[in-house]
Parts: sequence; C-alpha cells; structure tokens
Amino acid sequence: MAIDTLLPKKLNKADDPDSYKSVQELNEVLSSAEKHKIRNVALTGPFGSGKSSVLVTLQEDFSKGRNYLPISLATLQANEEGDNISKSENKTSDEEKKIENLNRKIEYSILQQLIYREKAETVPNSRFRRIVHLSKKKLRRYSICVVLSLVCFLILFEPSFARVDSIYNFFSWGDTWNVIFDLFAVGWLLFMLFIVIRYVFRSYSNSKLNKLNLKDAEIEVVENNSIFNRHLDEILYFFQVTEYDVVIIEDLDRFGTPNIFLKLRELNQLINESKIVGRHITFVYAVKDDIFKDEERTKFFDYIITIIPVINPSNSKDKLKAALKANDCEDGISDDDLSEMAFFVQDMRILTNIVNEYRQYRDKLCTTNGAQLSKTKLLAMIVYKNYYPQDFALLHRRDGKVYQCLSSKRAFIKDALNKIEIKKKELESRKQAFFNSLHLSIKELRLLFLYKWRTSTHAQLTAIRIDDTYYSLEQISNNNELFEKLVSMNSLQYRYYSGYGSSTTNPQQNDIVSFLKSNHFFERIQLLESGEKSLILQQKNIREEELKLKSLRISKILRQYNLEETETYKNIQLSDMQDVFLRLGYIDEDYYDYISYFYPEMMSLEDRELLINIKRQVKQPYDYHIDRIENFTKELKEYMFESDAILNIELLDFLA
Repeated sequence: MAIDTLLPKKLNKADDPDSYKSVQELNEVLSSAEKHKIRNVALTGPFGSGKSSVLVTLQEDFSKGRNYLPISLATLQANEEGDNISKSENKTSDEEKKIENLNRKIEYSILQQLIYREKAETVPNSRFRRIVHLSKKKLRRYSICVVLSLVCFLILFEPSFARVDSIYNFFSWGDTWNVIFDLFAVGWLLFMLFIVIRYVFRSYSNSKLNKLNLKDAEIEVVENNSIFNRHLDEILYFFQVTEYDVVIIEDLDRFGTPNIFLKLRELNQLINESKIVGRHITFVYAVKDDIFKDEERTKFFDYIITIIPVINPSNSKDKLKAALKANDCEDGISDDDLSEMAFFVQDMRILTNIVNEYRQYRDKLCTTNGAQLSKTKLLAMIVYKNYYPQDFALLHRRDGKVYQCLSSKRAFIKDALNKIEIKKKELESRKQAFFNSLHLSIKELRLLFLYKWRTSTHAQLTAIRIDDTYYSLEQISNNNELFEKLVSMNSLQYRYYSGYGSSTTNPQQNDIVSFLKSNHFFERIQLLESGEKSLILQQKNIREEELKLKSLRISKILRQYNLEETETYKNIQLSDMQDVFLRLGYIDEDYYDYISYFYPEMMSLEDRELLINIKRQVKQPYDYHIDRIENFTKELKEYMFESDAILNIELLDFLA
C-alpha cells in the first residue's frame, strides 16, 4: 500500500509544468537577486495553493551554489489569549501591547531556529549556552589529555611529595632521554595552557553585565528593545560563521500581524550592509495575500511571486476522483456525488487526508459493519470530519449541530404537516370553486368573467377591438380563438355607450389577465375540464403523503417541503456543507454505522436511551424509531424477566 503523506510534495516538471514555472521563476529571481538588489521576496497565494511544495522543489532541484536556511513558525502557539490580533485601523493601547508581545514571540522563535540549528563548534563564540554532549571518544580523549598533562607536570618539576624511587630509577635512561622527556613535557604543558587560555577568552570575552549585587542592594539593567535589536550581534555573528545566503520563512502569516515584516526587512538590511557578513542574503516569505490590507504589501517586499492554487471548485472533483483511483478507493461512487462533496474541498493537503482516512475507515468498518454500508455516505462523513472535527467528535456523544438537526426530525415532521394542511385547505377551496362552477359551461364561465371584468373597467363597454374588428363580449366568449387572442393582447381598444345612441372608442392597457388570475378563472376552467376525478385523486395523494411522512428519511423531508425557512431549521445554524450533506442524505439517521464499529449484540445509542426510559417508566412517542429491533427486543426480554414485568411477550416476538 502506497503511503500518501500530508507533507509538501516535490513538483515534477513533466507531470505538473504549470506549477513548476513558479519554481523556475523563483530560482531566476534568487540568481539575479544581488545584481538587482532584491533582498525580500514574497511567495503569495491562498491557503493550500502549494507554496510549500514550490519551496521544497526549489531546495532540491536548485541547491547547487546556494545554501538555504528554512525557518518555520508552524509550532508557535497563536491561539493564546491576546494573540488573536484584530485588523481594525484604530487599535487601543492594550491591543498594541498584545501585538508587540506577539511580535516578540515570533522574533524569539526565529532567533532560536537560527542559533540552535548549528552545532556548538560552528558558533563557538555564541553567548547562548546549550547542553554539550560528550561522546565516549571525546571523553576518552579528554581523560588522556588530563592524565598526560599531570604526568608531564611530574616529569618537568619532579616534586618531592610525588617522588617514587623505584619508578624514578626505572625511567633513568640517561641524560639524553631525560632532556627529551623534559622538552616534551614543556611543549605539552604549553600547548594545554594555550587551549585553556583560548577557552577562557572565548567564554568570557562576549559576556555582558546585566545585574550587580551590592550586599543588600541590587542594580539590574533592563532592556526593552525587540529581540532582534537585543541580539543583533548574535545574528550577525551567526551569518558571519555560516554560509547561508537564502533564508526561507514559512507560516508567518498565521498570526495576522503585518508589522513583523517591517522588522524582518530591517533585519535583512542590517545583515546585507554589515561588512562582517560580506555577502548578499535574500529572505523568502511564504504568505497569504489577505494578510495585507490594500496596497501595503508592496512596501514590504522587493519582488512578489504569485502561486495559482492547484485545486479549486472547477477541478476539485477531478482531483478527488484521481486521488481515490490512485488509492484503489473509487468504490463506484458516482461523479455527481463526488462533485457535490468536492465542491467544498479546496486544499490538496485536506484532500489527501480525506482519501487516507476514507481508505482506513472503509477497510475497518466495511469488514465489521457489513457490505451494506454506502461508500458514498462514508466518504461524505470523512469530508465532514475533516472540515468540522469538533462537531464530528460531538456526534459520538449525541451532540453538535448535525445531531441537533437529526434529532429535530419530529419538529420537521410537524412543520411538514403544517404545509400539508395548507395543501388541504387549497384543495378544499378548489373543490368549492368546482362545485360552484359545476352548473356552468366553459363558454358561460367566460361570459360571466367578462361581464364581471366590464363592471370593474367600464360599465357601458359594448365591444372590444381584436384584429381590426370590434366584437361583443358574447361573441368573444363563444369563440375560443377570440378569447385566447384577447388574453394575449398587451393593450386593447374598446367601444362604450356614451349617451344619445352614440359610441366612443377608448384605448387602455390590458389588465384582463391579472383580473382573471385574481378571481381564479383559470383554475376554475381547469377544474371544469378535468372534472371531479382529478380532485378525488389529489385528495387521495395528500392523504397518502400525510401517512408516509413519518416514515421518510430526514433528507427527503427537508428537500420535499423546503424547510430551510422554518424557525426550527434556522435556529440550528448549519454551515453550507452540513446543510447540503443533510439535504442530499449523505448524513442521515444511520450516521452511527459510519463512525463506529458494529457488533452483533450491540444496540445503538437511541435504542439504549429508549430501553432506559422504559425502565424508568417514561412515556415515549408511539412512532419512536428503533434501529436494531432484534437486539432491542432481546435486551427488553431480559429486563422483563428480571423485573417480573407483565408485558406481552408474543407481541415482542412479533416485533422481532
């Protein structure tokens, strides 16, 4: 099984030429950085766009003649009280102190990674002390040097308190050898004295006086400068004794404090202009675009390279499908379902983890919970888990927004019943209209409405002009073609009786359609055409709909009755993903089978709660859903046997 890690991936020029262009561009910028005096380069893009992959590829493919110093702030805590910095323009003094405190933390973390990444031998003059590990080889060498120095001291000075005649006589090989031993002893002791003096000078030449105790009095020097300013000499010394020329800083945008970039820019300038360093050093920052406001990001950097995200809503389905296929996890999930889920996945790292976790859940749950598990639902549950891990964890404890929605099924059924009740009233209104119009023909109904319309328009109206000919209302009602033309006209011209046997024409906007609609003319015509059978069929359908409502899945109830506008649904405040997954049935009442192991003797949490309420003699609704009837009735029988409860065992056998 191939392991697909969440670490940044090395880009391949052949497989991903578009993303590799960013690597090549960054390499060209770094190659000409000294020539064009480029010191601060930004690699910008949204979260998950592949900035880290570009940097990893750069360090592996373009390492010749270049020394990279990677610094990551991913492990620095940013969620402590006072670390979440608001982006408002008017900051109070307390907020400014919080920003300064956070900047000091960031500076200290960067300084730590600079100093402690090298061995003590590389930066021997550093004032930062660390634990020195002595290997067995070094301990043996140091011990030999000390013993040899002691022997040389005895040979050279021959103190009387350490004189042993037998040893002295044994090493008395003549004057020539004695001179040779004495010269060697002098040379060795001088060499060891040189080593000791060098160590003393190295250890104490860089020391600073921070505190002075005078008996009961105490003088302390307190420095309120930034970490970079306080330890600037350490930083300059570090770059003096090392060969790094490209410093890569990642995860600095997590803290939402753009001011730190000004300090880093100032630090970079001091390093490059320092004569003790003597080489060009470039800082490369991997940051998000939205950390900066308006045009301010251009004042922090000398060159900006934009990374176009590898994944977006337009290609996320293809990326997810390809990742599932590469891990043998396609499992017949349709493209439509993949498209619905992948729409919310816009980060390759999360997509990789979704596929990894899906494979793990599938291999474990589908062998114990049975092959009846829907792979589509399982994948949707993993997508939901990756984006809402806290709500997913609460789902195990029957809590959280998703569970609140699932447990509100009775309230949704009540809301749906209210909508069915509205349908009943509308049907009753149509029935009444039908029986009221039953004695009329369609022509008579037309004439009735036209006379009624004439009353609201002009009581003396005699004829209406249609196709350059004036027709009376009786003629129009008797001719279906003329009536249809009248209804479709935008404006009309009619004659009306003005007295003394004369008539006058009057043009006006045609409002007959709105009049007919407001008086349910078209519905009554439809009722006359369809007859009573249609009403009986509609009534039957509503009755069947009402009976089947309680057995529907919650997803179908939400979709069929458009319950998103109800107070019950609004109060839950689901996210877009949770809303879509619940409506499409990716997460529904059988959620527990997709998040935990199933054992043959196990009851669901809902069944267990029902059993407890029975033992407590708490009444439950008659339509309470039982997930696993066989296991539930078995537990209930044991309880009845133990408590000598008089219940209908035959009925329980029938339920089982």
